[in-house]
Amino acid sequence: MRGRRARQSIEAPSTKEHDDELVHHSRTCSGSCRDIAALFIEAARHLGYDARAVSGYLVDVGQPEDDPGSTHSWAEICLPGAGWIAFDPTHRRVGNANLIPVAFARLNRQIMPVAGGFPERPEDFDRIEVTVKVRRVDWPDRGGRLI
Repeated sequence: MRGRRARQSIEAPSTKEHDDELVHHSRTCSGSCRDIAALFIEAARHLGYDARAVSGYLVDVGQPEDDPGSTHSWAEICLPGAGWIAFDPTHRRVGNANLIPVAFARLNRQIMPVAGGFPERPEDFDRIEVTVKVRRVDWPDRGGRLI
């Protein structure tokens, strides 16, 4: 197809549960960062933009070095000529400052930060620990960057 841009679309079937959640969050103006990002992604897609969910960490520049930040979810929209741009509708931010992406997918449920189960008896499970450390690294050609 010369002169025309081919566009691949991966459509996920909509579920009543997913649709009901979006309607609830839009009516109540409330929800987790995942809920707000999902609503933003669906609105962007409705306007004809490619959009994806991102899961990762949110860190603040002034936080102590031993503070790991917090898990967070936001959206990325593909803008013609600019590529994938981060949009954090929860905090009303554009751009990826203070956002550390870990995974992206079409839907949030495909990139849950923690999921799974323990197939043994509950009393056999003692605890689970996850440690995340975020630190600033100074790259000579890019300035400081969080990793």
